Amino acid sequence: MQLNEAYSVPDHIVSTITAYDPALRLRWARQVGKVRLERKVTRSAPLDPAWFKKFDDFEGCRDGYITVFEFDPLPENWGKLVHTLALTDMWVKGSPEKVAGELEENEREREAKLKQERIALFNDYFRDLYAHINTVKTCPEGAGHRAYLGTGRGEAL
Repeated sequence: MQLNEAYSVPDHIVSTITAYDPALRLRWARQVGKVRLERKVTRSAPLDPAWFKKFDDFEGCRDGYITVFEFDPLPENWGKLVHTLALTDMWVKGSPEKVAGELEENEREREAKLKQERIALFNDYFRDLYAHINTVKTCPEGAGHRAYLGTGRGEAL
């Protein structure tokens, strides 16, 4: 598949992408000078060119496609294309809602773990501080003082 005068897509990549999802296509983005992997979608709102900052975005939306990702057409990137698509495709993982739910659950678990670690850190710090405050001092003015081990009536043992 010929992208432009300088770049072409290997035939095995095109057949692999088409077999992976027939709604995908590769297109040369003229403004940014990269290859775009795009997915066919349905739209209900009319297109307004003022919405788009790049001509390439408008051109893809006009044809009914959205950009999945874009990349440089270097030979080493063709091999990574299918692998990257398989790892990042939300529909393979269920749906965008399912992926968002998993991300939110992971974030809640991470926050709970950080909270427990913070509590443990404060407990350790204040345990050490309490032990330091309530120890016999070795300097002359504090040498006779002992840690308070009261009976609850205000006197020391």
